[in-house]
Amino acid sequence: MRKNQGITLVALVVTIVVLLVLAAVSINIAFGNNGIFVQAKQAASDTAEAIDYESNILPQLMQNYVLEQTEKEKTLANRITVANYGDKINYSANGITDWKILYSDGTNVFIIASDYVPNTKVPTDIGMVTNGELNVYWSSFPITNLSVGKYMLEGASVFNSENVNYKATASLLDTNKWSAFVDAEKAESAIGAPTLDMYIASWNAKYSSEKLYKAAISTGYYVGNTENPSTCSISMASASGYSDPLYYPHTSAYNGCSAYWLASPSANYINIMIRIGCDGTINDTSYNLTNVGVRPVVCLKSSVDGTKVGDTWNI
Repeated sequence: MRKNQGITLVALVVTIVVLLVLAAVSINIAFGNNGIFVQAKQAASDTAEAIDYESNILPQLMQNYVLEQTEKEKTLANRITVANYGDKINYSANGITDWKILYSDGTNVFIIASDYVPNTKVPTDIGMVTNGELNVYWSSFPITNLSVGKYMLEGASVFNSENVNYKATASLLDTNKWSAFVDAEKAESAIGAPTLDMYIASWNAKYSSEKLYKAAISTGYYVGNTENPSTCSISMASASGYSDPLYYPHTSAYNGCSAYWLASPSANYINIMIRIGCDGTINDTSYNLTNVGVRPVVCLKSSVDGTKVGDTWNI
């Protein structure tokens, strides 16, 4: 028999059909909805988006996060600056609604009554007696249960319970006695008057070219405008700060009151206190002088925050 050569027509058709199927499958794999080229194009697009996200969007998101966390950590103490000393603040306690920012130590903000407070607001169990509407003073010291607290005599000697000026100071610094001025939600403590250290810290920050200085000995403080003062009677009437109501709410006698007490004893004698006079003087006077008022100071909680609206801080 003759040997069979080539392929049959059926085999050829089968081969062509197989090739067409393979071609169709290949074309679908390459160009279909999920084909290689579509996937490659999508991968390129995804890569471009990732690069844009890393280059632009991610840094912005990180910056926003950092700002958000920083804002959460903000408190009034790190919002205010020296320029805000003297600003009004919407604090209210014991019927007194008019307060100013005295200074910040970086952790707490201290505020002071904008004016002499009525003597009806003064604690009745600290040995002070009244004269008129605003004046308060000490006539004697039968009290023995005073606590000097954490504000007592920075830089001065150990509390001397035998000296009248220390007893008077203690009555102003006893935070238990002045608690009526504490709003429990916003404040940590209150005292009856600024200490000399508070006054100097605030003044020197705001009026750095007209600085005040102090010196301490066993009986109390000297204060002056030169380093290591040895007296306690100076006039600041010519200083820029004399026109600042934060330090001098009045520059003449007001309702019979011509000064306010500082919660600090004078170094001159054991019965002498330091006061701020409306005539610009910082001097010492007897504890029983009858024309001196008080301006309580409140220590706000370190967590208190606030924003300034107009000329007032809302906390």
